[in-house]
Amino acid sequence: MEVDAHFKSSDPLRNAAVRLFLSELQSPKDEVKDLLREKMVFSICEIRECIRAIRPDVSAADIDFWGITLQGCCVCHALMAEINGLVWTSVDPNLSIEVMADRLTDFVFSGLRRPERPREELPSH
Repeated sequence: MEVDAHFKSSDPLRNAAVRLFLSELQSPKDEVKDLLREKMVFSICEIRECIRAIRPDVSAADIDFWGITLQGCCVCHALMAEINGLVWTSVDPNLSIEVMADRLTDFVFSGLRRPERPREELPSH
């Protein structure tokens, strides 16, 4: 996507590119839905296969839930990088998106290794 080229902080079109990206991320126009699906299909299939390998007992709906959870964590880290640097002051500012994604993936997939507790064992609110 050409919008990616404008995400560098020194680019004068950065703010416009970020606004466009966030707008399409939240509510993609019909014209870009196929492009987004095409760009994401490989990683989504890969995430589903990883979850299936770790937890072959979970349903397709649960696989999608955990995939969305993993994806959401990665996207949030990327989108909030500057704010995170302001409030989480001990984080390594040079941590690349790739390293963060790998760490988040390990974190989520490690949690998936443990069987879920039955609902009756979950704390009530």
